Amino acid sequence: MGVYLGIGLSNLINILNPEMIVIGGGVVNGWTLFEKYMRQQVADRGLFPPRGARENYAGGMRDDAGLLGAARLAFMQ
Repeated sequence: MGVYLGIGLSNLINILNPEMIVIGGGVVNGWTLFEKYMRQQVADRGLFPPRGARENYAGGMRDDAGLLGAARLAFMQ
């Protein structure tokens, strides 16, 4: 999973060159299992030199991220 996530993230980084990537939802439950492989793929496949501030973070919401986002959107409308 970490390899494929890293490939996908490196594609996004190569297209958008963001300063930060936050990974949330249920995926974060296995963070320690895939983080090393994900970071390796991003480092191997990146076209841009890493920005000083670019990091990958595990979000703190865990499985509630989607639910809280949907609730916020409902309250905004």
